Amino acid sequence: MPRARHRRSPVCGPRTTGRLIAVAGGAIALLLGLAGCQSGHNDPASRKPSTPSADVSTHTGPSNSPTPTATAKTSTHAATPKAAAKTSTHAATPKATTSTPVRKTSEPRDAAASPVAPALANARVQSSSGSAGLSNPSILQDSASINLTTPGHTLQNLRIKGNLFITASSQVIRNVKVDGTIYINSGPRGEIKSPVPGNILLSHVDFKNIYSNGFAGLTIDRCESHGSNDGPNAQLFDYRSGSTYYPASNLTITNSWFHDVAPSVSDGHIETLHLGGIKNITISNNILDERAPDQRTLNLTTSVLNIGGYELYGVSSSNVIIESNQILGGGYYQLYLIADGSSRVTNNRFSKVGDPHFAGVQYPPSGYSPASLPNGRYPYFSQGGNTLDGVAIKLPGGR
Repeated sequence: MPRARHRRSPVCGPRTTGRLIAVAGGAIALLLGLAGCQSGHNDPASRKPSTPSADVSTHTGPSNSPTPTATAKTSTHAATPKAAAKTSTHAATPKATTSTPVRKTSEPRDAAASPVAPALANARVQSSSGSAGLSNPSILQDSASINLTTPGHTLQNLRIKGNLFITASSQVIRNVKVDGTIYINSGPRGEIKSPVPGNILLSHVDFKNIYSNGFAGLTIDRCESHGSNDGPNAQLFDYRSGSTYYPASNLTITNSWFHDVAPSVSDGHIETLHLGGIKNITISNNILDERAPDQRTLNLTTSVLNIGGYELYGVSSSNVIIESNQILGGGYYQLYLIADGSSRVTNNRFSKVGDPHFAGVQYPPSGYSPASLPNGRYPYFSQGGNTLDGVAIKLPGGR
């Protein structure tokens, strides 16, 4: 469906085609023919894929079976993709492999070809537990799409050639590459759970996009997000459907690298992080690189960080910490921030190099209408230690 270019409008997720592994208890059910799944913040029905059509047979494999795979012939209709195939499903979940974290193999863009100074282009996110991105890409096993519907899974050492759906709490995702999209509190048919899932950890995960419809504790640590070409890298929101509200709280994004936006394939607005209606947000020690690869993509880029006030569902983001990040690109402004409660923006390194549209680091408070502000006012945040290309700056929304 068409995407609105307004910076506060919802953006649906990219459409995908793939296979689904539903993880429930100790079993994995493999379905073929998942198609047309979308995410975002329109009516959930707009995100529902067509109903799969498949002839599925199952058997129990040995405990050390590799990740199940399936071979199928598929026929695609122009309007509603379907697949007809026999598949096999192993009862055992993929066997975990313990390994020593290593530096990720993907390298940043060549400094000589980058519009940003080499010191910035070659920067890497480091933490006490290693670099951002996959900790050991050489041991990944292939998997179809996965749907986590019951609590308490640890998913690791996989390449998911599809999407990852999480609608249950207490999930650990480690050393996993997701070719498609990660959906938090959204199933393959757009199903949304209440109460919302919580205590979700993504560590050393490589992905393109992540979307949510509410959560109660989501940590993205030492991850790498790149290649997004159809909206924000991360669009994390609360959600409301009728009288049911799905809150979002306790988001932590640390030690991660967001980079290499791909040429846009739609008219959707582009940000690195688009967040709304979340209580308690920490964004710390990341590289957020929203430099556009071409003029059309640059024209669709609205910001690097877009953290809104009341946004779509009448609840303001609150208590936001943005500290010690490196922030590049973003179009006219790099930061949109309306957050109630107590917030701070400290020790961040902003850069306008290579961004011909740059107008300022922060969209000024005077630009917001009172109706979009918590209690009709702009909530100023504390600030200190921020720089623009190495020069100390004061943001207009900071005290």
